[in-house]
Amino acid sequence: MDFLFYDNVRQKLLTRRHKIALILRNLQIQKIDMSKRTLDHLEIMEPSRASLLDTLDGWYRKELNDVDSALARARLSPFGICLGCNSEIDLNWLEKCPEAEFCRSCEDLKKWMELG
Repeated sequence: MDFLFYDNVRQKLLTRRHKIALILRNLQIQKIDMSKRTLDHLEIMEPSRASLLDTLDGWYRKELNDVDSALARARLSPFGICLGCNSEIDLNWLEKCPEAEFCRSCEDLKKWMELG
């Protein structure tokens, strides 16, 4: 894999990481604001809104973890190697999904196994 491609993928991961961090910060501010308004009795906390904020927070934290894992793999081992079959991950797939841990075949198998 050439350096320019690797650097491009790394930059995409770093950009995505920055965006996720901003989103998580915004979600935290919304949670604090909602809690403050509830404590001040200005409005009753909407369980559905609180649940949505928690769900979004969990989803983005998982995505942040995936991005951080991809960045760590890029530093510690050959980047773009499937964790399932040790073959090279297709460059088009890596470009679309730079945090990919698996080639498309192994990713499909993983999803199929998760569905039961």
